[in-house]
Amino acid sequence: MIDRVRFKELCARGAQLSAPKRGIGTYSEKRLHRILKSLIADESFQEVPIGDYVADVLKDGIITEVQTGGFQKYLPKLRYYLDKTEFRIRLVIPIIAEKTIIRIDEDTGEIIRKKRSPLKGNGFDGLAALYPIRQILPSDRIETELLFIAAEEHRYSERIRYRKAGAYISELFPTELMGQIRLKEEKDFLDFIPKQTEFTAKEYSDFSKKKGRELYSCLNTLCAMGLLTKRKEGKAYVFSKTEKC
Repeated sequence: MIDRVRFKELCARGAQLSAPKRGIGTYSEKRLHRILKSLIADESFQEVPIGDYVADVLKDGIITEVQTGGFQKYLPKLRYYLDKTEFRIRLVIPIIAEKTIIRIDEDTGEIIRKKRSPLKGNGFDGLAALYPIRQILPSDRIETELLFIAAEEHRYSERIRYRKAGAYISELFPTELMGQIRLKEEKDFLDFIPKQTEFTAKEYSDFSKKKGRELYSCLNTLCAMGLLTKRKEGKAYVFSKTEKC
């Protein structure tokens, strides 16, 4: 289990490192990535070359990949780990479950406004993130860990040239670990499936609170894992549970 106290300490340290004025979004992503790697292992176990790739962490026979930007390009890397090594694989996916937006005057540092974002991430964000690697799931060598994180988003009021009115620079500061879910076996994914035997995409949207691409990424991941099947009835897709459920 992830140490919540240690996570909070690392977040406090990470907040002391200010970002450059350009490329702040990328820097914020790197901050969270760095904090999570440090939480898992010290630097001697980080950035370890494995064949043609570099693992975020390799410790005690387990490769850990911390993914803050999606798995779109990760399938070849994970296939290499599965085919060419005997290491187990741990995928860590941070989800912003609670976010406080703080508007700050760029010149004075004064807090102009502070409010809680209505957008809340949930476990279905993690399920949708697995869509690009659905072909290799589930696997007895792959474990996925969803980390639900509270964060502050600092929005700076500086006027930015060449950007539309109302644009702002923002920076994300993780503050607290709120909870975690581990996914490995097929049964671990059953909480992502409604109780009814059959349902439409619209009904699944009501269940998951997801829409559009994220909605269908969730459904198609569950289909690829053999937990659901789908058929078309008129203009709607109907999804059915399989015997694995």
